[in-house]
Amino acid sequence: MRVVVAVLLFCLLHGIAFARDELKVSRAWCQRRGGRVEYRLPDGTRVDCLTDKYAVEVEYAPKWAEAVGQSLYYASYFPNRLPAIALIVDQRSGRYVRRLIRTLRTYDLPIRVFIIFEPKHDK
Repeated sequence: MRVVVAVLLFCLLHGIAFARDELKVSRAWCQRRGGRVEYRLPDGTRVDCLTDKYAVEVEYAPKWAEAVGQSLYYASYFPNRLPAIALIVDQRSGRYVRRLIRTLRTYDLPIRVFIIFEPKHDK
C-alpha cells in the first residue's frame, strides 16, 4: 500500500511540475509575441495565448492530439483568428511532430504550428 501511495504522490507532483513548466514556457512564448496569456473564454476555459492572428494552445509534444482539439475549439470563439499550436519539443519528440503533421495534412486542418525547442534536462 505504501508503494502505491508513493507512486501516486510522485505522479501527482510530477504532473504539477509539468504543468508549471508548461505555463512558464507558454507565458514567455506568448509575451514575446505580444499576446494575451491565459485569456479566459465565456465558458471558463482559457486560451494559452491569444494574439492578433491566432488562438494558440501551448502543449508538450506527447499531448499533440489534445492540442489539435483545443486550438480548434479556442479559435471557434474568434472568427478573425486562426487556430494554432505552439508545440514544446525536445530531441526525442520527432514521432509526435510527424503524427501531428500527418493528421493536419490528412484532414486539411487550418492549424498553424509553432515549434518551441526545449532541450531535455533532468529535474
